[in-house]
Amino acid sequence: ALAVSAARQASIAIENARLFEETKQRLQELAMLYQVGVGIIGTLKLNHVLQLIIDSAVRAIPVAEKGSLFLLDEESNELVIRAAHGYSPEVVEKVRLKVGEGYTGWLVEERMPVVIDNFQTDSRVEDFSDLEEVAAIKSAVFVPLEVKGRVIGALTLDNITSYSAFSKSDPQLLSTFASQAAIAIENARLYEEIRAFSEELEQRVEERTRELTTLHTIAATVSQSLDLEAIARGALEQVLTLMQRQSGGFYLVDEEREELHLVAHQGLSDEFVQAVACFRLGQGLIGTVASTGEPIVLEDISADPHLMWVKEVKGVGMRPFAGVPLRAAGRVVGVMVISSFEERPFSEDEVSLLTAIGNQIGVAVENARLYEEAVQTQERLDTIFRSVADGLIVTDVQGRVTLVNAVTEQLLGIPLERLQGKMLSEAAGEANSNLARLAFMFDSWPEGKPTLELELPRLDQTVEPKCCARFDCGREDCPVYFDEDTRCWLRLGTLCRDGHPHTLEGEAASYCFSCELYRDLEMMTLEARAAQIVGEDGVMRGTVTVLRDVTPFKELGRMKDELINTVSHELRTPMASVLGFSELLLTRQLSGEKRLLYTETIYKEAQRLSALINDFLDIQRMEAGRQEYHMEPLALPEVITAVQATFATQSEKHSIVVDIPEELPLVRADRAAVTRVLNNLLSNAIKFSPQGGEIRVSCAAIEVEGETATFLAPEVYPLSPAQVGEGRWVVVKVADEGLGIPAEAMLHLFEKFYRVDSPDRREIKGTGLGLAICKEIVAAHGGRIWAEREHGSGSTFSFALPMEVSS
Repeated sequence: ALAVSAARQASIAIENARLFEETKQRLQELAMLYQVGVGIIGTLKLNHVLQLIIDSAVRAIPVAEKGSLFLLDEESNELVIRAAHGYSPEVVEKVRLKVGEGYTGWLVEERMPVVIDNFQTDSRVEDFSDLEEVAAIKSAVFVPLEVKGRVIGALTLDNITSYSAFSKSDPQLLSTFASQAAIAIENARLYEEIRAFSEELEQRVEERTRELTTLHTIAATVSQSLDLEAIARGALEQVLTLMQRQSGGFYLVDEEREELHLVAHQGLSDEFVQAVACFRLGQGLIGTVASTGEPIVLEDISADPHLMWVKEVKGVGMRPFAGVPLRAAGRVVGVMVISSFEERPFSEDEVSLLTAIGNQIGVAVENARLYEEAVQTQERLDTIFRSVADGLIVTDVQGRVTLVNAVTEQLLGIPLERLQGKMLSEAAGEANSNLARLAFMFDSWPEGKPTLELELPRLDQTVEPKCCARFDCGREDCPVYFDEDTRCWLRLGTLCRDGHPHTLEGEAASYCFSCELYRDLEMMTLEARAAQIVGEDGVMRGTVTVLRDVTPFKELGRMKDELINTVSHELRTPMASVLGFSELLLTRQLSGEKRLLYTETIYKEAQRLSALINDFLDIQRMEAGRQEYHMEPLALPEVITAVQATFATQSEKHSIVVDIPEELPLVRADRAAVTRVLNNLLSNAIKFSPQGGEIRVSCAAIEVEGETATFLAPEVYPLSPAQVGEGRWVVVKVADEGLGIPAEAMLHLFEKFYRVDSPDRREIKGTGLGLAICKEIVAAHGGRIWAEREHGSGSTFSFALPMEVSS
């Protein structure tokens, strides 16, 4: 009994000792698990966590000699070693365990630990006989790494010394360890994902910031200029810097020609630029981008079978290529081409950025193009506006002047800046009476009457333009007449009322424009035409008024009336004689002497009619350049003598004296034409000279070089070199002692139908064509004709003809 009791006590002691050891070991394991748990939870670097887990697991299980930590690769559905203890990198790289096959499949599906007592003979083990380290394993234990019911990997411990090395408690301990490890792995993985996402986000933000900065920089660059080429050059430089590429170019679309033209380039040789300077729409890569509106991106442009300029591309070494359209308002306005000499293809993000940049540049290009078109249009309009011979005034709907040209300034005598932005009536308060009358006409313009005429004094006659034309001076209480501040614009320093004549004592004359001073002015007639400016929406935008100086047309009309009167008179007088004497011859019995006299009279009047008609026809032919001349060496003394003889018999009441030097050089001329000139000049001299007056015809030969005149024949009268010009001349002068020429008539003497209008000349017959014919004939001979005057003391007409070359 004692022995049994002692044995029992010994058994209890042994069991207690075993339990104590197990408890002690368990406490040690738990302490170690706690320390390991603290260690792996204390870091969030995934690779560090994984290595710490496998190293700690090997230390936790004393029989474990090596170990591996597998994580599930969801894409390949394999367990891949992510950390190892005691294995070479070759094993880490090559060992991959298929899910669903062997013990790994069972492990993942059952989520239970697996103990393999004999790793070398177990049929569930995959064949890794080619890996000596794996083939040397004798026993192993596998536990799953599980988080929230999902297997994320496995933890394996290996023994290469003994079979059945792992006890039943080892999987349990390892599973406990694996639970903590799985959480740590998941946390570290989530941290890594968050960190990677954060880094990626930061990178994306940085890239986006850089892109936005670049877009802003490009926007600032292209907005600094409205010059197309300057925009293209600046933008290209910015894009190449951003993309870190070496070459590129900008093409702009010429819609009219359906072509693309290279306007800016960088990093390209002259030979290459010449080869790619122009493309048709749809031609080649660049033309295709323009026609389709879609980007074209190539990894190696030199290998593209559709490339037109392979030789040039290979010559410069271009590789990656990106061509993007420049868009504006839904259409392609150009193409941006970017390339480089290195093998770095364009990414999708780069192409997207280039497309965004292209849209931005396209808008800038279109704005610049529209600005350029607007400038050109404005320049054309300004040129037209300035070139119009008429005055133009454009007013808005309120009647304020918005545009006015220089001709208006000349017509109204007011600086353009004084009119701009004002109503005419406002400007007239500070201006002359011409503008005041125009403003009054504007204000009282009859409705439905597009054209009005206004008679105004020419501005170069005004002295102090301050007369207020809108006041009616016909009333006794006229504010102009009694206002001492209103100065007369015709007489400097005098009041308006001092310039008015008095029709009755104490009563002012009836208007500034009835003023005697005003009536003595040279007048001009302005025709004003007004038209509304209507927009495309049908709304009136303002009015354009055209001011035309129609004084020349009025003068032409007056001259036409005078011509008709003159011609009618000149035709009527001889025709009346012809008809009268013809009637006498037909109706009366006349003596032979009277019959002869009447017949001679009819003949002379008929000759006069014929000469008049011939003058009209001849001047028309001469002006049209159809008059024929028979040039020959001509001695002027012969012609002068013959003409003198003719007039001596016709006009015995005048003395015609001829003064011709000996050996006068010949001229080359048409005898009949020169005779006609002399006839006209002598005829005028006789008509405008008093009875008994002397008419002198003289000649001289002169050579003019610069300002020096040398007489080749004896000097018979003074002659200015400026009158004839350089050359060798024979000059003929016809001087009379008649009425002379008024100063104002000198400029018009040789005009068609011009006749001096004065009472002492109105009874003298003439058509006003004689001197005009003389001028045409002399000009056709390369000569000159001029007149000199002393009013009331006679006139002198001279003409010069070039000498015959041989003489």
